[in-house]
Formats: sequence, structure tokens, C-alpha cells
Amino acid sequence: MHSKLTKHNKRTVFLMLLFLFPAPRTVCCVPCRLIDAATPNGQAWPQAALLRVGSQVFDVLLNPPTVETLALPGFPMAGYPVLPVAALAFSDEELCKWRWLRKPHVPGKGGSSGSSSKDKAAAAAAAAAVAGWEDAGCSSMCYTPTQQDIGYTLRVECTPAA
Repeated sequence: MHSKLTKHNKRTVFLMLLFLFPAPRTVCCVPCRLIDAATPNGQAWPQAALLRVGSQVFDVLLNPPTVETLALPGFPMAGYPVLPVAALAFSDEELCKWRWLRKPHVPGKGGSSGSSSKDKAAAAAAAAAVAGWEDAGCSSMCYTPTQQDIGYTLRVECTPAA
């Protein structure tokens, strides 16, 4: 964006850049105070901070662990390890929770490549529960397909941890 930010849209952009998640109904006991605009986010938002916008209250998460991209190689083979390519922010691959799934391959429905956005990943995870995916029995980052996986599409899920 190359437009000049005014006081009004600085606040709008700032709110759009925060990772906001709805919090349970709580009452904020910390007195409200104005924060200097030059204060870095790490200092302005202490851990366990809440942001109230109108009647809604949001948890403010600083640098939450995030999966930015997740992809699988195009043609896995039985007996050869498959290692997903994951781009993580504020997380480590060893700390992540991995889950491998499979379902019978349907020609013309696409491959098992990973998602490149958080929205696609969330929608795909929800669809997996109802779309016939079954657990492949592996909870590590690396999976070695077996003869029983031939004819199946593989999928990997990564839940990041800090």
C-alpha cells in the first residue's frame, strides 16, 4: 500500500495487523490508558493482554506459532520416506504436532499438495473430518508410505507449537 496513512487509518491498519482471537466473556480489570504511537508492539501489548473493541473482547497473541506454507512432494512411493516442506513462523518443526491422513484417490480431483494459506488450511482441515480421510497411523514429520497406501492420496497436518 503506497497511500499516506492518516491518524484514522493508522489505527485501522494497526488493528488489521494484529492476530485477534475472540476471548471468552471476561471483564477487563486493567485500567485503560492511551499508549504512545511510537511504542513497539512487544512493549505495548504485554502477555495475556485483552483488546476491547466496542462490546467484543479479543485475546492479543504476540508472535503466535504459525504454519505459513505446507506442501508434499507430488509423487510419493511406497517404501520411501516422505518429508513435507513447511515454512513456520515462531515455531520449530520438532515442537509441532504432525498427523498423516489418507483417502482413496479419485482421478481428476487433484493431488495432495499442502495449503499455501491459513484460510485454505483451516477449510481443508474442516473438510478432512467429513470427506473420508482416515488416519495413516503416523504422528511424526516424516512418513514412509507402505504397500497399503498405494491408490490413496496422502495428506499431512501440522499444528505449530511455541
